[in-house]
Amino acid sequence: MFSRAKLGKISSKVREQSLFLEQVFPASREQVFQAFVDAEQLKEWWGPEGWQLTHCEIDLRPEGSWHFCMTCTDQSKEYVGQQSWGKAIYVEIDAPNRLVYRDCFSNEKGEIDPSLPESLVIVEFSDQAKFTRVISEARYPTKEELDEVLKMGLVAGITETWMKLDRFLRKS
Repeated sequence: MFSRAKLGKISSKVREQSLFLEQVFPASREQVFQAFVDAEQLKEWWGPEGWQLTHCEIDLRPEGSWHFCMTCTDQSKEYVGQQSWGKAIYVEIDAPNRLVYRDCFSNEKGEIDPSLPESLVIVEFSDQAKFTRVISEARYPTKEELDEVLKMGLVAGITETWMKLDRFLRKS
């Protein structure tokens, strides 16, 4: 199993059609899991630096969804005001151990954009002493689709996002 993460530092690895991420967070498994599924908590940390979660609706049940919008609020960026809509469709919820969802690009109505890559994301939460190890696997249908999102800056974006989660959990 992929296991190189240290407290507060994300590790990433690409293997075949999957992107693996791992990090140890300074909170209980229950707290970290809730940070991933509670709309008010997600608004505090989801998105890369300079982006804010400006829309967040969650229906936490199998076949339910998380519909969200990230808006660039960084005045120094040329794309300030740009929005990025997404939708996660929950496949499995085993609180506080595991979360499985389809991760899709969408529009503001929640309609999935079939022209952009979709992945199946498996997030596992496990105890590590008084901390929580999170391992995420995003599986893409093809290597080319994974390469497409990697070129969009997925690793940098999720690294910044999980850094924000680490800071949020340290404040909680």
